[in-house]
Amino acid sequence: MPGKEVIRRETKGLRLTLELGTKMLVSFRSQEEPVKAVFVGMEPGGYLILRLPSGAGMSDHLYEGNKAVVKYVSFGNVYGFQSEVSSYLFKRNLVLVIMTYPSAVEVYELRGERRVEVHLPAEVKTPAGTHRGFILDLSPSGCRFAFREDEQPLPDLEAGAEVSVSVRLLGMQGQQNIICRVRNVFQGSIKSELGLSFKKLSDEVLEAIKVYVDEVSDFLELHSL
Repeated sequence: MPGKEVIRRETKGLRLTLELGTKMLVSFRSQEEPVKAVFVGMEPGGYLILRLPSGAGMSDHLYEGNKAVVKYVSFGNVYGFQSEVSSYLFKRNLVLVIMTYPSAVEVYELRGERRVEVHLPAEVKTPAGTHRGFILDLSPSGCRFAFREDEQPLPDLEAGAEVSVSVRLLGMQGQQNIICRVRNVFQGSIKSELGLSFKKLSDEVLEAIKVYVDEVSDFLELHSL
């Protein structure tokens, strides 16, 4: 429903898609107020590197094993995960902390539009080739695409990368080719998912998606009363 916050928890083989300079909030177990941080690097599956403010007292919280909750915003979603301090570096006007890589991430989807679960066969074309799978949810602004990772390994894709989705939409003839931007990537050992935002839709395609999403949403809301 519009304005409703949906929470999805991602696990197994997680690969974060983060842009350098992403602002974060870090809530250390030993500190009441969250600390503002900036993402400066990572080793996928290994660790994250964050730059913290160099204010007094920061060293009190940077000890190995100190647990923390990290949150950040990316493409309209709020992401949160648990981590802990692995190591740190103090220099004049520079504080870096190495955090353990998360094993799970909670995704808070803050969209103000309707989004419905679907199971539409589709193809996504990336620089590495074509990946066949299914669109798992759909809205007028984007979709979530999933495919078998063990059959078609996912290439390195960063947030903002451009891909093409080919899908047959109800109410329209033939395959529709839609240019999208990668919003987020979740890579597992068997299944991987791409969060995609539509870059440009024709009026006809946009209307077809809106009508379909509204009809499904109205049906589900009616039968939930």
